[in-house]
Amino acid sequence: MTFILRIFFAGLVAFVPSRDGKELTVLLVDAGPGDTMSDRSPVPLHHPLLLARARSCSGSCTADNPAKVAGLLYPCDGSNASRYLAEALAGGTVRKLQNSDLAIASGEARTIQPALALTPDNRGPGACGLPTGADGRQPFNRVADLGQLVPAAGVVNPGLLACQPPPGLIFARLRLRSGKVWTHRLARISSPIVSQVPVFDFKTLGGGGKTLHYSQPIADWVGAEIEMEGDAVEIVERSFASSEVHTLRLTPLNGLVELALLNIPNPPATLCVDKKPMDMDVTAAHFELYYKLAKTPPPLDQRPVPYAVGEPCPAAPASGPASPLLDDLKVNLSRGFYDRILCTVAQLSDGGAP
Repeated sequence: MTFILRIFFAGLVAFVPSRDGKELTVLLVDAGPGDTMSDRSPVPLHHPLLLARARSCSGSCTADNPAKVAGLLYPCDGSNASRYLAEALAGGTVRKLQNSDLAIASGEARTIQPALALTPDNRGPGACGLPTGADGRQPFNRVADLGQLVPAAGVVNPGLLACQPPPGLIFARLRLRSGKVWTHRLARISSPIVSQVPVFDFKTLGGGGKTLHYSQPIADWVGAEIEMEGDAVEIVERSFASSEVHTLRLTPLNGLVELALLNIPNPPATLCVDKKPMDMDVTAAHFELYYKLAKTPPPLDQRPVPYAVGEPCPAAPASGPASPLLDDLKVNLSRGFYDRILCTVAQLSDGGAP
């Protein structure tokens, strides 16, 4: 039996493509108490989560506090939140991640496509150029690149790629060595009235210094897809802090196993009552935290972050294949709290030779 393993990433998530193109390391940034922004505002606690949608799950499948997770993902749905989450996961589960080194184990399945492929840049002219590929996927380089913003900060701390990463920098890590990877969705500014995809420039959070005209829409969701053959796929979670190991054995539902790796803050307090359009002068302030992953982090007040500027692009739909999981999480339908926060993803280099 063949099936698709599809993985989505959102929130404070950094990507590190290897220079030889054979590996992509995904890092969930440790963010919360103890972190402050350059404007001295506290960083809200982020929640690193693994959601799995499947026909069935065996192994370490006891959901971690599903009611709390449901309240986080469906903050405006009250007593229905737990039911909505259960429907989204089908026979799968949800886990909170902490010091987690994740791996896709072969188990009873094997990958059919052995090579990793990052969707190339096939856009049309201009900042709003749309992809021209037959599959409609947005190029991976819509993921904002720290190396183009602050070249000295573009290389990742090599310890984050080692067997035992330094503490306090990441919640979790996953390495991909096969499959297609693309920008699934562009960051948007949404309200009950309108949904727009802004073009971003970059400048420091305090507004000082020159504006870096790295102008384009940027990704807030990334997708990966691996063709598998077999009856199930295993996701193995090993702790960086101990010898503890957890394994999820997931069987496909309608030919598909879906995962979502999220690293998201608590919903805004006014989310469910604020009916006003969002101001287009919006800043992705938490972007500052990506620089702490760099081999040479710049000073806190010299870390450019994205600012929504200029005329927005048309609100393009999510690119790539449809996702039952994201539909049930209200991501693709522009009804979830994801559309009322701005938390973009980023990428760094591994510093190796091409």
